[in-house]
Amino acid sequence: MSEQLFSLQSIKNEPQRIKKSAGNLKSDKRAKIVIGSILALSIVALVWHSNREFEKKLTLFPNAKFVVEKTVFDRKEVINLNIFLGQRNPFTKTLLSLVNTKSVNADGENISPTFRLKDVKVTGQVIRTDTELPVAVPLAISQNGEERLSVQIDPGINGLKPGKHTLNLTIQRDNIIQTISQDFTWGVLAINPDKPAYTVNETGNIAFAVLDNGGNMVCDADLSLEITTPGGAIEVASTSNGLIKVSDTCYLKSFVEKEDFLLTYTFTDSGNYLLNLKAITFAGEFAINDSVQVTENADFDVQRITSTRIFPAVRYPVLIKITPNVNFKGSIHEKVPASFIITNTQFDSYKKYFASRGVEENININRGITSEMEIHNENTYKALQWEVDWKKGQTYYLYYEYDSPDESPNLFLLGPLRFLDMQAETKVKYAEPREWQIAVDGVTTTGWIFFGDNSAPSGLTRIRKFTAPTVWAAEFGTTTGTTANPKYITYTRAEIAPTREEITIGALKETGDLYIYTCTTGCDGTADYTLRWSNAGTDNKQDCNNNTPHVPGACTRPFDIVYEPLNGRAMVVYGDNVEDRVYYALWNGTGWSPNTTPGTPGATNQIDLPGSGRYPEWVTLKSAKPSLAKERSNNIMLLVADSSPNLYGYYWNGSSWDSGSTLNEANSLSNCGKGQCFDGSWWDSDSFVVAYPTVLEMNYKYRIFTISSGTWSPEQLAFDMAADAQWIRSAEDPTSTRVSFALANAGNDTMNVLFRGDNSTNSFTVCTGDLNCPDNAVEGVVGMQSAIAFERWGGDSMYLYNDAGAGNSTYYYSVSAPGNWGSRTLVGYSQADDSFRIDAYAHPNNDDIMTLTEDIDCDLNAKLWNGSAFEGQVTDLESLLSNWGDQACPSYSATAPANAPSGMAEVYDFTFSQYSPWTRNWRFYQDVTNTDPSAGLLNTGQNTAPFGVEPQTFMRLRINMAELSGITQTDTRKILQYTSGCNPNTTENTCTWTDVGDTGDTGAVWRYATTAETCAGCGDGATSSTSRLTGTNQATPVVVFVADKDAAADTDFDHTALSVAELDFPLYAQKAVTGITYYFRLYEPSLNRAGMDTPVYREQDDDGVGECAGGITCTYPSLTMIGGPVIPLEKVILEGGGGAGTNFTGIIFNN
Repeated sequence: MSEQLFSLQSIKNEPQRIKKSAGNLKSDKRAKIVIGSILALSIVALVWHSNREFEKKLTLFPNAKFVVEKTVFDRKEVINLNIFLGQRNPFTKTLLSLVNTKSVNADGENISPTFRLKDVKVTGQVIRTDTELPVAVPLAISQNGEERLSVQIDPGINGLKPGKHTLNLTIQRDNIIQTISQDFTWGVLAINPDKPAYTVNETGNIAFAVLDNGGNMVCDADLSLEITTPGGAIEVASTSNGLIKVSDTCYLKSFVEKEDFLLTYTFTDSGNYLLNLKAITFAGEFAINDSVQVTENADFDVQRITSTRIFPAVRYPVLIKITPNVNFKGSIHEKVPASFIITNTQFDSYKKYFASRGVEENININRGITSEMEIHNENTYKALQWEVDWKKGQTYYLYYEYDSPDESPNLFLLGPLRFLDMQAETKVKYAEPREWQIAVDGVTTTGWIFFGDNSAPSGLTRIRKFTAPTVWAAEFGTTTGTTANPKYITYTRAEIAPTREEITIGALKETGDLYIYTCTTGCDGTADYTLRWSNAGTDNKQDCNNNTPHVPGACTRPFDIVYEPLNGRAMVVYGDNVEDRVYYALWNGTGWSPNTTPGTPGATNQIDLPGSGRYPEWVTLKSAKPSLAKERSNNIMLLVADSSPNLYGYYWNGSSWDSGSTLNEANSLSNCGKGQCFDGSWWDSDSFVVAYPTVLEMNYKYRIFTISSGTWSPEQLAFDMAADAQWIRSAEDPTSTRVSFALANAGNDTMNVLFRGDNSTNSFTVCTGDLNCPDNAVEGVVGMQSAIAFERWGGDSMYLYNDAGAGNSTYYYSVSAPGNWGSRTLVGYSQADDSFRIDAYAHPNNDDIMTLTEDIDCDLNAKLWNGSAFEGQVTDLESLLSNWGDQACPSYSATAPANAPSGMAEVYDFTFSQYSPWTRNWRFYQDVTNTDPSAGLLNTGQNTAPFGVEPQTFMRLRINMAELSGITQTDTRKILQYTSGCNPNTTENTCTWTDVGDTGDTGAVWRYATTAETCAGCGDGATSSTSRLTGTNQATPVVVFVADKDAAADTDFDHTALSVAELDFPLYAQKAVTGITYYFRLYEPSLNRAGMDTPVYREQDDDGVGECAGGITCTYPSLTMIGGPVIPLEKVILEGGGGAGTNFTGIIFNN
């Protein structure tokens, strides 16, 4: 208060000072008037100004605070938060007064009293914690005693999403503004007993859902349910004591049969059971209360059979089992959200699901529902209705399916179910005492960031999971790597597997030690990560503050990771602090080769470099095109730069390395010791281009390697830069042969260069968008100040760079073929300090691009490009990155090297999740009129090619496909293609494929058959619940029929994560040629930029397990028309007959 009182005393002394200065004018009457007026105005102005400044330093209620009994609310609760105001500040008494106003409705009836302060405005705002964005939610603020307020939020009318929120309450009078805040979580826990009430000694199933602060499912929660019986006894069921079971499918983002958390419990006493659920997660501890009623008997025994946690991209069934203990005739009403799409036609598709829940196979269900819109408490719902006439003691089933909006996270309610007899005086004969809660899991793009930081304990790889557009889950870390080596991480690399649910992560520490991890089953908790091996000495001690290039360990990355796109093996190449060699290790998901203990490398996994007495500094691995590209192979290019400094290239053909080549002229990398100043990419499955600096440093040259020749082309001039080379990154277009390079040099220049911009000519085009590309005055080049990534479709790429200055200084260009740079546009980043690194990561399935920037204080920020615009920024995703090793941030100005080329560790890496389908089993059928055929074409079995098929034969082909990476795909379709004249089982990328023609295509060699030509249920997009192939396990739809090559996307083609779906193709060999062998494959077309426009390759991962029926190697479907080459009788494989009377028509034998 001393400062405030001093301000008031200054106001009192001001008139005396002014009077003294006017002493010589006292004799002048006019002057006295003037002086008096000036004095009066000055006093008024000073008092007004000082009062305003004084008010800014005041609080209206110095002791105001939230006083809450609970901060965790379940889905059914109204959120009440109380505020204690206390006594008003005495300095505001003359300005403020308290009034209590009653609000009345149109009839003059009192509603709840509201709180008013004269000339004071009380407002509130709810902020969602994970996005830091306001939520449009109405607040009811009322007075609760003389010095108390109450804020009420009704989840039924406000559109809250489950998760953590903050309520900011602001009390304002002119310049006096006071804000108090309170965190609360809503809807993060849910309890679903399968019955609204039980009878004595009945066993019930209680399901639970646990969400994190972002509203996403948590599968590693420590759950504890305290059950208080009617007699007062307390029993505890928990995940720790094993009574609450955790499903092995909890982490799957797909339709699953099991509940994520489930307790089976027997209610032995009549009365009310109290339930107190506690959950401990990485986000904290949460608790909610509930209860269950147990009676001796009830008029209606009701059981719900449906899911607690749903994946919104697919439909879900609801089966309600009811046994009346009294006769009842009337209507049954069920309340569901208005946004749900209700159907009742797919019961057969869910028989397996219901069987897993104990439902008998042959039941009669009531599908005769009608629906109408109803309004309840300002909410609009759909009211489903069944008309029934039930007899006492019999069991009845009500059924429907719902499709919820494809948005998450969210919570919905089903019910309560009401039994209405409109003829009776008491119309409601029964009503469920509770609703069924549905927790909606994430459906959007996901990914992971892996990084090292300076926080304790040091040495851990930290992880945060991303959900589009702006949600990052809480940070967690690996548990290994600390005790053995508690040192900071300087380089991180991460790659996702194409053929299994796995990510491989490498972390290089400041000591030069390398740690290799893998994760699986969601990769969203510490328990999902396993340390596979470590190498004590991949490099010397990392010294990112050493400004001398090519000294041992001078802030370089002598390791890299990549996956073989077809075999699915992870390849790690790394140094061992040994001169003139690197080592490699292959991981197939179960073991390492050729050295089973890569942490101790030796001759079996050694790659010799041609240098003499030099250490590897930079290692880069590039697989042949992106892992889900149209053309795939197991080819890999290895680039190694050593301290000579020279650049070497080694080609991996899927089984061995070539002898390697020296690529650059001597000493051309001499100034690149602190940055990777070379890079390259495959532009097709045969050709690789690499760019690197010359001795002059400002010139870049390139060389091309072709597999077909096994050689590198002579080096040629690529382009020039204005200063010494330092950083370069390349990216390849998944839809063409274009390659883009982003560069940043020691003169603080950046630019973008396109190779094969016209998709045919081996030449480079330098950006010419405007005067800022190339940009010769960007942010100081310590780390990589420019980045490049291609969108999935259309050949468009994005070039980004950090211009000079803090704040909003990151720009991007959209680059379209053949080399058109658009206008420079701000990304919209807002950060307090200068940037020194930017990265861009392209999504393998869509046009999303993740961008990450790091500033000089080692703060990390993120923005997602959604294919058309940037989403909101996530600031300080991490604020203590360990770029400087043992130097804590912020330390840039004090310890970072000042002279180029200067070093900067790449301490983080990001990878998107991906949808990855692969074909497995197949079979041709000849009983084409059956919806679910069973007779093999020419009596052939599964994965067996019919031989001697007659032209103009109608047939059916079924193929199943497995999703292997753990992501569900929605709203696309698959079609069928054929080829001849080559064998795709041995030459994946050399065949020419043709779409099977539509039903009306009279010129097609192969076309789809009509329903009239095959079966009535075989129309395009139709479904079946009966699979025929080994391994098919998708819950719904089980089988989808395909009979149109260019129809629109269809939700029945949705492919759920880690499941095997089956497709049925009615075919007609319309103009198939005798003697020719035809091969078939699935293809995923691009429909309005949905779908990957790539083939679905046969599964061929090298995990030692044959996934196709009988443990054989998977193949593409094939058949040979009659008149083909003769095969011995013993080579013909028969199935489904084969004894006396077997018909061998169409198969040719030589006697």
